[in-house]
Amino acid sequence: MPSCSINFPICVPLGVAPGVANTIARAFSIACFTASTVDRSGFGAPARTTAFTLTPDAHYQIESVTGCGGTLAGDTYTTAAITSDCTVTATFAIITHTVTPSAGAGGTITPDTPQTVDDGATVAFTLTPDASYVIGDVSGCGGALAGDVYTTGPVTADCEVDATFVVDPVDVIFRNGFD
Repeated sequence: MPSCSINFPICVPLGVAPGVANTIARAFSIACFTASTVDRSGFGAPARTTAFTLTPDAHYQIESVTGCGGTLAGDTYTTAAITSDCTVTATFAIITHTVTPSAGAGGTITPDTPQTVDDGATVAFTLTPDASYVIGDVSGCGGALAGDVYTTGPVTADCEVDATFVVDPVDVIFRNGFD
């Protein structure tokens, strides 16, 4: 019985060998290869589907996968029955989170609007006390205060940075007449 193969282009990131466990990793450059992975033994044999496991790099997520009439379930893209040349294209996007700053009375935090931060990155906020105030406490997002700058730890989820300010105790002493 004669057999034939259907060849179709498969797009994978540059530097990834096609056909190696059908794994596609995150990349911004995509190359297309022709793969002969569908085997139709004998004439009249039904076309087969092909499944690809999509593996984003750290801090990335699958944004979209299209082509060959397939469907995405979790991280697996399965084509429809391959009956002609087709192309599978995967797009990956960096994961982002929102860091929301908040400052109580007696000072400001800059920037004072929610910041979009890439997964695993940090963001810094400058705290400025009003006259007669000092920084009381700053917390949130696993960060640390150095002088008047609060830098978050690596951000892996939406979080808030909360700053409080207190009356400068030195100023209170002088206002009460103590030297």
